Amino acid sequence: MRKIALVNQKGGCGKTTTAVNLASFLADMGRKVLLVDMDPQGHCALNLGTPPESVVKSTHEVLTAALPMAEAVTPVHENLDAVFSNVVLSAFEQLMSGVPDREYRLKEALSHVEFLYDYILVDCPPSVGLLTFNALMACDEALVPVDSSANSLHGLDRLIDSMAFIRNHVGHAIQVRILPVNIAPRTRFGQWVLRTLREKYPGSCATSVITSSTRLREAAAHGQPVTRFSPQDHAYTEYQALALELLRMETHTPHVRKPEQTEQKVSQGASRHPEGARQVVFAFEAPEGMPVKVAGDFNNWKPEDLVPARSGDRTVWKKVMTLPPGTYQYKYVVDGRWIPDPVNSRVSEDVYGGYNSIMSV
Repeated sequence: MRKIALVNQKGGCGKTTTAVNLASFLADMGRKVLLVDMDPQGHCALNLGTPPESVVKSTHEVLTAALPMAEAVTPVHENLDAVFSNVVLSAFEQLMSGVPDREYRLKEALSHVEFLYDYILVDCPPSVGLLTFNALMACDEALVPVDSSANSLHGLDRLIDSMAFIRNHVGHAIQVRILPVNIAPRTRFGQWVLRTLREKYPGSCATSVITSSTRLREAAAHGQPVTRFSPQDHAYTEYQALALELLRMETHTPHVRKPEQTEQKVSQGASRHPEGARQVVFAFEAPEGMPVKVAGDFNNWKPEDLVPARSGDRTVWKKVMTLPPGTYQYKYVVDGRWIPDPVNSRVSEDVYGGYNSIMSV
């Protein structure tokens, strides 16, 4: 089980956007995820279609021990739960003044539910105060979204110092991963930001980069993650790549491996041919008007059409191929975009800096 704090003392740098979309992708990839909002602005609820003022069982009640964490959990969609916040949480620091061990309130609350999840993502406020310290003390990892501004780069230095203080004075080591967000990679300044981060923090920068996207802001305004709102946007592919990057770092066995969640995944049929070949079913869920193809080293990377089929209110694109035993790399081509299989965590880097999915027959 991994606990990751989304943190940066600068506001408007994509913490909540990253928390919501990363949580949604991990859930869609079969991981059981809990999203905890530690920001009194309540933007996690807002970005997932819930007005913060309607939240009754919130993070505030959990941290003040008025409510067990389990009773504050709100199911969002399959595999994704959340504990939302609202403006009431802004009183937490004042209420906790002088209270012993006040920086461990979140850690204690999570200890009663963390065994239920593969990932716990904690969205922090834009400050390094008691709420953020609670998140850092509860988590073993920190994902730091850094946008393309001088203030954000300066704030990153101060945040790294804070984590060093926690390590040196409390003995709690936090693995830091820096995520470049809202980057314009074709501009000189965007290229300079990426180069600066990778040169200054070698080994700590995520391979994934989130570029500027209007659709991300539109998705938030409609109370949906980009996974639901705009699968055709480049932000979908970028947050998908970030989720895959995290999956590649896994050292545990996920809690959730439900058969009904593998319909998109490459599955092997039982029919065998004399030569040892097997039928492989490629399946991918996408809107009916969004054509899906599959390509891999088994067909010289020439995209082949999948056929759409209705399943309730969903459209699943499928194709059956007969392949000899071996290990193959492949990608789906969705409306012209090449993307790895979103529910297959076995990936390999391609020559273009992205990822191919891997399957074995």
